[in-house]
Amino acid sequence: MIMCPYCLTMQEPQQTNLCNNADCGEKLPPKYVECARNGNVMCLGTFGLPSHGKTALLSSLMQSAQGVAKIALGSYVRPLDDATQKKLAEWSARYKSGNVKLPATQPSTQPKPLLIMNNKFLIANSTTMVAYDLAGEVLDKAGSQPEYVRALHQVNTIWCVVSLDDLVNKNEAGYSLDSLFTIYLDAMSELHIPIRDKNILVVYTKADILLGMRPGLEPLPFDVVDYLSADPYDQLREKRGSELPALDEDAYFAKMCEISDILRDYTIEFVDGGGAFVNMVQDAGAQVYFTINSAYGSNMDASDTVLNIQVRAIRVLDALIWAIKLDRPRAAEQEVALIVPATIGSTGLASQETIVRFYDELSAHGGYVATYYPGQIEPAFPLGISPQGIQSSYHLALIGPILDNLKPGTAVVLLVNDTLPLDFVDLFSTHWMERVLLVVARRELVATWLPHRRIFTHSGEIAPAASAFLEHVMAGTKKP
Repeated sequence: MIMCPYCLTMQEPQQTNLCNNADCGEKLPPKYVECARNGNVMCLGTFGLPSHGKTALLSSLMQSAQGVAKIALGSYVRPLDDATQKKLAEWSARYKSGNVKLPATQPSTQPKPLLIMNNKFLIANSTTMVAYDLAGEVLDKAGSQPEYVRALHQVNTIWCVVSLDDLVNKNEAGYSLDSLFTIYLDAMSELHIPIRDKNILVVYTKADILLGMRPGLEPLPFDVVDYLSADPYDQLREKRGSELPALDEDAYFAKMCEISDILRDYTIEFVDGGGAFVNMVQDAGAQVYFTINSAYGSNMDASDTVLNIQVRAIRVLDALIWAIKLDRPRAAEQEVALIVPATIGSTGLASQETIVRFYDELSAHGGYVATYYPGQIEPAFPLGISPQGIQSSYHLALIGPILDNLKPGTAVVLLVNDTLPLDFVDLFSTHWMERVLLVVARRELVATWLPHRRIFTHSGEIAPAASAFLEHVMAGTKKP
């Protein structure tokens, strides 16, 4: 199963590579399908207020990325689909003319991603980059309509794009750095998407403005100013390879880390809500890093549409390098069948809240979960989809048909509130005994011959139960 980058559902594409989702139907690029099957997909996403430079950053970065062959032997970056090809061509034309003012990204529950192939730039093999540019207005919608940030589900490194000048001097809504993160955190919680182990890269934009004295802003540290003024790759696309130094990956990244630490201290000390933001990220189990850049290198003219000088993409490449460095290969995800009670109640094991909690904890501990009603072969909620709005089932209470259609190696979590499935004893002496976790509401429902069994008493038990069970299953799967 692979993720369709357009509708975000899990699919098993056929020979035509068309998405099977009837509401999507997009054709997946063959190279994307190949990379996705091998686990070589890196998802990126921007998140921030309107006019803080998200689209400018992405467009400038893509211009620079197309020049990496000049500084890294054997590497190149290219678009994978027609929409990305057209978008990059449009941005290139704008850069050549100086007309770099881009239209605002429109809010969408299914934002169109950029699909880019990275061939051996700081990596050993080819990887597909999937980049989502979320509209700034999404922040206003995220609280009541969290589906607008659903695209960030698969994103391992979120780019939190912030213009410090705009945050201080053009902030009628009164946002602070910690309140921006709270909106993101609440939306992820509403969508039941854990952010533990994700990376938050704070990208300070419009650095050219920050180099001068700005009202309400503490001057940037001298080391940061020097770093911005000495970017050897600020015209990577325009210069000849002979004019550019080869990328010393280790030395360059070490300097990036040093700048991140300096910006972290600056954020805690001088940015509104900065200290609370850093602490909140850590408490959520995520990691936070910092970078700073200027997409264009200078302000636009009086009409706010055209640059009067040639574009200089100052330290823009750093955001991409951070994403590549922080993107760790994902372990093969353990597929899990979550079989819910036939009758859904308002409290206890059979409640909507408890079932969703099981889904969340299984997902957070490495499971890739599909939710089933007893007696139904097809999942009620496919892989990766949270079981919202679950209802009672009136099918015959059987689990055999479900198990017979699962992939080898799938783990099963069976929630039983009233009575065991009619064919439950058929599990005895089968390989399923080691791959089923039975969770029951009452002691008399416990099957003592099953190795993995729990009596549900409260929701605090769900996380350790899910963790221990999946750890056991995954360890058994790895054995020769």
